[in-house]
Amino acid sequence: MDRWKMRGLTRTIVVATTAVGLAGCVGQSSFVAPTFPFAGFFKGATASKSTLLSNAEWWKRLGDPHLDTLVAQGLESNLDLEIARERLVQAHVTIGEIPSNVSVNASAEADLVGDLQGWQSQNASASLGLNWLLDPLGKRDAQERAATARVDIAEAEEAAARLLIISEILAAYVDLRYYQRALELRQKQLRSRRETRDIIAGFVEQNIGSRLELVRADAMISETEAQIPGLRAAVEVQKNAIAILLGRQPGDPSVSLPPSSSSRPVPSMRPDVGIPADLLRNRPDIRIRERAYYAAVAQADAAAADVFPTLSLGGTISLNLTGGGSYSFGPTVQFPTVPTTSKEATIELRRSQTREALAEWQKTVLGAIQDVEDSLVRYGASKEAVAAARRSVSLHAESAEITRQLVGQGGSTVRDLLEAQQRVAAAEITLADLERQLARDFVKLNASLGSGQDGAGS
Repeated sequence: MDRWKMRGLTRTIVVATTAVGLAGCVGQSSFVAPTFPFAGFFKGATASKSTLLSNAEWWKRLGDPHLDTLVAQGLESNLDLEIARERLVQAHVTIGEIPSNVSVNASAEADLVGDLQGWQSQNASASLGLNWLLDPLGKRDAQERAATARVDIAEAEEAAARLLIISEILAAYVDLRYYQRALELRQKQLRSRRETRDIIAGFVEQNIGSRLELVRADAMISETEAQIPGLRAAVEVQKNAIAILLGRQPGDPSVSLPPSSSSRPVPSMRPDVGIPADLLRNRPDIRIRERAYYAAVAQADAAAADVFPTLSLGGTISLNLTGGGSYSFGPTVQFPTVPTTSKEATIELRRSQTREALAEWQKTVLGAIQDVEDSLVRYGASKEAVAAARRSVSLHAESAEITRQLVGQGGSTVRDLLEAQQRVAAAEITLADLERQLARDFVKLNASLGSGQDGAGS
């Protein structure tokens, strides 16, 4: 090697050494999981974290086998969940798309001449190249960390999709049961009003009742008849919604739906259960935001590393198969584009995105705290309301029965009976609606805790 080549190699090594030295100035950001000043517990907390985390299949506490079957079918065949699973597969693949530090390439060629005697090789050669990209600034490592964080995000998104599907199936099922119950109550009310109308018609024939009371009775019958078609339609709409959530066509016979509201989902969780604050880390939306912050930190590291020169070691071996060969080996420095204004802007952009990601995480945590607090309050209120509504139905039913007896004895009017029956019907509908709200609040509470997202409650 002559003097000039030696000098060139020396300059290359000096530049490479300088690049490695600059790496120490950049370094890798020491990522620390974000923290939030949680209070130790939510208001009135009494339940342990381990107890609530074991509540993986919380919907089974509603005691409805039909519902259990629907949830199992939905988790198996829901299309949104299938999409989330495929996105997780794609996130895993992106890790493999990051270029390797080591690359090998090979080639071979030959010139052939032919005559009547056959083909002969006039000239043939082959070469083998090897390139090893040094990564003193950790650019590739930062890219891997960002890709890994995106896999974690995809996993949390799949968990969120699972939780959403469970919640939507339960909400649609609870509404189905409510509309079935409301339809049965209206049909019962219709029968009762027709019976009362017959009583009034008998009084009119005996000249002890008025035509006005008969017209009122007919009007109330028509009013009830007008409400029934809408309820029937609502039942079918909910059945269609459940079929779609299960990835099936509406009307598919494989979708097991209850024929009536004979058994309604009734929550059993105490309203004063209390939730430990750190249970919120179980929520997939918080995990998504935390890993998004981690990915933003890694992307900022990669952008910072991209400002400095890159160093690689490589060489080639070439052989002429008809005789002779050559080889070369040495370092290569690739300098960034000058000026570097655009890359500096990219670095500032990535840093801003990191701060934004942290703020998004904090915002998500605050929203999660509110979700759980609100769900606890609503669930407790619904419990109290249902208990009061049940007493109201019982008392109005007793009052209507007493009124009926008094009408037969002449101690009360038919109008009093109609009003008493109206109050019973209204109380029963109110109770059905409050029971629906209680079940929906139960669903919301468990969903806000992240329960059931991965089949293990954590």
